[in-house]
Amino acid sequence: MISLAIVTISGEPGCSSEEVARLTAQRLQFELITESRLRTLIDQEFQDVSIPDRAYPQVAASLMAKLAVEYHLLINTIGAETYFRQLAGVLRIRVVAPESRRIGSLMVDRRLERPAARALLGELESGYKAQRKRNFGRGVLRSDEFDITYNSGVIDSDQIARMIQVASETLHLREHGLLSQAAEAQIQFQMRLNLSKHGIAPVSKVTLKHAIFSHPSEQIFANLLDFYRIAWDYEPKSFPISWDKDGSRWNFSRRIFICRSPICTLSSLQ
Repeated sequence: MISLAIVTISGEPGCSSEEVARLTAQRLQFELITESRLRTLIDQEFQDVSIPDRAYPQVAASLMAKLAVEYHLLINTIGAETYFRQLAGVLRIRVVAPESRRIGSLMVDRRLERPAARALLGELESGYKAQRKRNFGRGVLRSDEFDITYNSGVIDSDQIARMIQVASETLHLREHGLLSQAAEAQIQFQMRLNLSKHGIAPVSKVTLKHAIFSHPSEQIFANLLDFYRIAWDYEPKSFPISWDKDGSRWNFSRRIFICRSPICTLSSLQ
């Protein structure tokens, strides 16, 4: 089984999950992945490519898998608990707080009066749930998706960070190590195969020309080659491979992908 050391910290707006994540990353010496950093990574990799909502988790997981080869990760993004959930060595944390505590946090952080902070919390909650629903299929967090839940209305952020550190040490999380390059390649191939179904490829595509494909699977394959920046050409060919008894020719239609790379030559026979 593929394993790696990762901590995810999730929480609805106003729960101080961002502060908990920052303090925990410092204690564990893990690389912190926030929502803003994740979006920067996506912009760098895909630039002007439009990412469909349902493809967003796969794009994010693909980019984080690259980082996991070099760093232990602490992920504090919307839907963080959904990433790598089939892998060993992932500790999923949820931070909760009463509404009054969440409003109070916004009053302090944003320097707002209570009515304005209450209204802002409602807006942030609506946006949070809408984004979760667009990207992950549902807007609410489920308790069974987490290993540990902390109440920031009772325990402050530094105390929660210390408790997470103890939990990770008790579970020997670091012993799971970094993601191996072979495992990363396996994850990347599966992720990028899924993304190719959406026609998504990073910048610097090397496709030599556009083609009209005879079957949707060929389009998916072309997208996958684009993802790995393998130059290709699509050349429809027809040639005889057998003849009838009376000597008449029977043509077989063959579509070929030629990869313009010294390391591979791939073809698809149809």
